Amino acid sequence: MLGCVFLQRAVAAEFIAIHTGAIVANGSVVDCDDHRARPEKLMLRKLALIQGLFYLATGIWPLLDIVSFQLVTGPKTDLWLVRTVGVLVAVVGGVLLLGYRNRRLTDELIVLAMGSALGLAAIDLFYSLAGQISTVYLADAAAEIGLAGLWAYARLRP
Repeated sequence: MLGCVFLQRAVAAEFIAIHTGAIVANGSVVDCDDHRARPEKLMLRKLALIQGLFYLATGIWPLLDIVSFQLVTGPKTDLWLVRTVGVLVAVVGGVLLLGYRNRRLTDELIVLAMGSALGLAAIDLFYSLAGQISTVYLADAAAEIGLAGLWAYARLRP
């Protein structure tokens, strides 16, 4: 009876491998196609795409149109600093998008994503609650904390 169950599993694994392009290793199927990857890997890629686009867009915004940026976020005194932060945020976004495109979501990339999100959230919360920057930054802090939480969930789930 046990031999029959083993044979059924072996045949099923071979069938899956033939029809999906997967590799059979030690009796278990490892899927090599990205669209059929493990759910946590897909979630990591989606997060890299979402955060990458978000950071790229919000990073280049003050570089392209500082007037509209200030209309939404409030007036700024040191425009060079706004542009500097914009460049850095855009670069982080670009790195995340490269990780997404190349399917290389390393621990370093995940730390960059989570660290950037948590760092920006901390700044948003501290200065917004102190009344030094617009309360619109509280919405950004919520988005950043949400991104960091999703990264942690996707990375740590079994």
